[in-house]
Amino acid sequence: MMEQWIVIGISGVTCSGKTTLAQTLYDHLKSLTRQELKAGLELNRVELINQDSYFRELNDPNHQIIEKLNHFNWEVIESIDMDKMINDVMRILGTNFHLYKTRSCSLASNSLNENIFYHHYMEYSNNQHMRAVSGSDELFLTLDDRCKFKKLVKHNSLLNILIIEGFLIFNHPVTYDLCNIKFHLHVQYEVCYSRRIKRTYDPPDVPCYFEMVVWPLYEKHLQEFKDREEVTFLNGDAPPDKCFHFVLKSLMDEI
Repeated sequence: MMEQWIVIGISGVTCSGKTTLAQTLYDHLKSLTRQELKAGLELNRVELINQDSYFRELNDPNHQIIEKLNHFNWEVIESIDMDKMINDVMRILGTNFHLYKTRSCSLASNSLNENIFYHHYMEYSNNQHMRAVSGSDELFLTLDDRCKFKKLVKHNSLLNILIIEGFLIFNHPVTYDLCNIKFHLHVQYEVCYSRRIKRTYDPPDVPCYFEMVVWPLYEKHLQEFKDREEVTFLNGDAPPDKCFHFVLKSLMDEI
């Protein structure tokens, strides 16, 4: 039986519910493994990668310092060991995986990004070979239909699903291209701030870190992909179960 991978990306601003959504989706799909989702299509494996697990250690020289705050900048890609994260993703997918292609998958349409992705993929394969919307419960932030995917999963095959979750996964060319179904959760500034101050981080936020760093950099990073049609924007202020059921239905409608 042929094995195919669907890679689902769940991004979002801090405290938008992305981790909860990813974990809920993972738990639900995990409970369906070894079951026939549709005629001739069996769910074989479900995996989850959390970008937060790859934050660099405090003594890592790659960290950037915010001099005005005397604090590390945890909102930039340099704060994350992306090489390690991508290596773990490749290890899960294996050296001969078949990617479920959708209309929104930039691997199928953008040759520049495709070359960037395959550079990392082939490097990993060779190494392995050598080793042997705020304030309401409305789900959508926009009314346009951004969740149409080609039905290209072949039946009589095994389906594997990898969920990649993180606040900067759509700001790195490899993880962006690899996610062939993309969701981003957004909340307004006030909601985000009110949630953030209730959380404890290690190291803890210093005064003005949210206002001076977290939100401005989120808005900057958002500009890189906010107009791309393949990204479906969800309201992180909507009930979590509503976001979950929409994402699940979007997936099930396309297999």
